[in-house]
Amino acid sequence: MIDKKIFWIASYPKSGNTWVRAILSSLFFTEDGNFNFNYFKYIPLFEKSSQFNFVRNINKNDHKILSDFKILSKYWLKAQENLKIEEDFIFVKVHHACMKYFDNFFTTPDHSRGLIHIVRDPRDIAISYSHHRGCKIDDTINLMQNGGFYPYVNQPPNQLQGYLFPWDQHVESWNRLQVPHLVIKYEDLLGDTKKSIFKIINFFKNNFKFKFKNLENKIDNIIITTSFKELQNRENVTNFDEAPKNKTFFRKGEKNQWKSILNQKQLNKIERSFEIQMKKFNYID
Repeated sequence: MIDKKIFWIASYPKSGNTWVRAILSSLFFTEDGNFNFNYFKYIPLFEKSSQFNFVRNINKNDHKILSDFKILSKYWLKAQENLKIEEDFIFVKVHHACMKYFDNFFTTPDHSRGLIHIVRDPRDIAISYSHHRGCKIDDTINLMQNGGFYPYVNQPPNQLQGYLFPWDQHVESWNRLQVPHLVIKYEDLLGDTKKSIFKIINFFKNNFKFKFKNLENKIDNIIITTSFKELQNRENVTNFDEAPKNKTFFRKGEKNQWKSILNQKQLNKIERSFEIQMKKFNYID
């Protein structure tokens, strides 16, 4: 039987996943709550080619063609079993859809201990993810409507890829994972960071009996050192290896950017495509 260790930190790209990573690493892996970029190492990104180096020892031919999504999918669960875990558990950041491909599951309840799922207004994702990808907003909206591949980081010559469902299906794919899970809206993080931190704390207390020490001082320091402005400042002086080439990762950290940037045709596409999920999260009436 697999010993369930993984807490997934899941979201569609550019939804605030990395911000939540900063908060979690400060909460769980510091004594005083003061964050720095070195703590990101405690919450690794799943979509790294190095996670699949082990395939070489199992099947050299498969390792050469991991760019074939069908071949890669054979090793998703084994990659999770091979994660280096120094504590009783591990947090893992992921953008991938929680999917099944040729009878290969991306993850299962047997591999997963819990889930924190970050959700953001898709109208703002379209803007932020376009900047991140270096493409037109219309191209990103098409990706969000239809789904598609995206590249892993730290690529070998054979480029590994993950898969995004259409935004609404992507959100629902993680909601279907049968483990204790907490949904956090990016907009709530912006509006009341302290309240969101307490939601995280109560989630772990109630579901996993976690005990936290020095919370009063720790929470104040977390709020200060993981504010979006502070993360921007740190990125200006510290290399962040998840940033796109020649671009910053922490760009705006705002909500409702869509009001001044998207045109009516773009808004109609997003709101009509994702109406049910957008109403569920109160993004539209």
